[in-house]
Amino acid sequence: MMGPAPDLLIGCGLAWFVAAAVVWGSGGGLERLIPGGLLVFALSLPHYGATLLRVYETREERQRYAFFAVHATVAVVLLFVVAVASPLVGSLVVTLYMTWSPWHYTGQNYGVLLMMLGRRGVSVDPRTKRFIHVSFALSFGLTFLALHAGDSGTVYAPASAAGTVYQLVPLGIPTRIAYVLFAGVALAYAVTTGVAVTRLARRGRFEDLLPALLLMATQALWFSIPVLARLTGAFDRAGLGPVYSAYGFLWIAGAHSAQYLWVTLHFAETSGRAPHRGRYLLKTACAGFTVWVLPGLIFAPYLLGGAFAHVSAANLALLTAATVNLHHFILDGAIWKLRDGRIARLLKRDPDPAAMAAPASNGRSALSVAFWVVGSICVVAGVFGYAEKEFGYRRAMERGDLHRAAVALDRLGWVARDGASERHQLAKHMLAAGNRRAGLLQARRSLELRESPQTWTLIAEDGEASRNWERAARAWDAAHALEPERARFLYRSGLAWSQAGEPDRAVERLSRAAELAPNESRIALSLARAARATEGQVGSEAVGVPEGLGLGSATPALKE
Repeated sequence: MMGPAPDLLIGCGLAWFVAAAVVWGSGGGLERLIPGGLLVFALSLPHYGATLLRVYETREERQRYAFFAVHATVAVVLLFVVAVASPLVGSLVVTLYMTWSPWHYTGQNYGVLLMMLGRRGVSVDPRTKRFIHVSFALSFGLTFLALHAGDSGTVYAPASAAGTVYQLVPLGIPTRIAYVLFAGVALAYAVTTGVAVTRLARRGRFEDLLPALLLMATQALWFSIPVLARLTGAFDRAGLGPVYSAYGFLWIAGAHSAQYLWVTLHFAETSGRAPHRGRYLLKTACAGFTVWVLPGLIFAPYLLGGAFAHVSAANLALLTAATVNLHHFILDGAIWKLRDGRIARLLKRDPDPAAMAAPASNGRSALSVAFWVVGSICVVAGVFGYAEKEFGYRRAMERGDLHRAAVALDRLGWVARDGASERHQLAKHMLAAGNRRAGLLQARRSLELRESPQTWTLIAEDGEASRNWERAARAWDAAHALEPERARFLYRSGLAWSQAGEPDRAVERLSRAAELAPNESRIALSLARAARATEGQVGSEAVGVPEGLGLGSATPALKE
């Protein structure tokens, strides 16, 4: 397609083997040189765009796939809107995405394997094809079990629900049943893979079978081997952590995306849609960045997202990733069918020079101009947001340059990438450095984006340190409103209200804290003193705050 070396490196995943070895050997050093976000922007986003161009670029394809291009797309957009408003629906969407993602990767590896065998003239009989297909399906089966067995917490997708209001909702297959299923599926996988390789060995020369063997190895190393290594305890012993960490999986996602671009570029060239590779790849970037960046801009907390209290940059990023991928999976499942003779002929032959020399058919219509304008804006916004997040904020925080980090967050707000958690971390560091005014400003901005008990705690503790007891008390009340079952917040609020000269409020807070933590002696003692103060038995004396707020040896009810 692009030559033997690119075909093996990109199409068959050989480049990932090299990248995995570097990730494993660098001990985390590679992440600083090539951040995960760079892989997403350089490969993943354009690969989504390649699917959109494949379906929407020409009238013929829009009509051919009208159901998926229109009806399924509208359904996915509506699902996104509902998920933004409902954390439960959002969690189900995220779970579906994380479950479907390894199947999507598996299907692509299987399809490319058959395509490469066909291009090299290797005839695969139906029985052998079934063994290959079952082998790949069982590989996914192991991953499915890992995702949905009990509370494994295992994720095989380049995204995480950590730091968001969403969570993975596994089926919760009982552990005993899961182990039996693991054993059965693993045995069946080993047998079918062995049979498939044996039967392939009879069909052609090694050099013709090499791409297929590499793809089977790629599938195993992406999914089957890490699942079985974790199950048997060999994962840590083999030192596989860096390769299959969150960052390591981004390399798998990058390899998958590069493989997808490799296929779609070949299809575009053979069908005459890509007379110039550079222009085609730029179009894929514009389309991919648009679907990835535009939802974040529209549903940013400053715009439509303001109607939803839980909306944050992290929530939007995860939901966008989930819904864009689900849409991608749906379209991909419809358009790449090797049993479709037209598709098979285009993917199994070399580009037609005459077709590649033909002028583009979409011309300079208004729609085309709008595509380039909107796409370019989204590319600029996306690259700018990534650069400020990585180099302006994250690395500034690493070197302690809090001013530069604050500037970066302000700039990220221009492209709806300003995050509550980032503002919280900056506020925490500024307050620790003694810069109270700037720290409180960052804390307030964090709360404007998303309220959290952690940020209210920062404000409350600063109020206590500065002896602004009313501010401290109100902040503890706000933290309690977000987590009503936390006795600690009520306890600290009661102490603060007492110091502020409001014994009635102190008694009310401490009484509720005592109900939540009846065995906590500190609460009972503080409540008794506050009650005496309201009865005039202590005069104007406020309830004393124990040294260090008395939490060093507190029970879990009063600890963080």
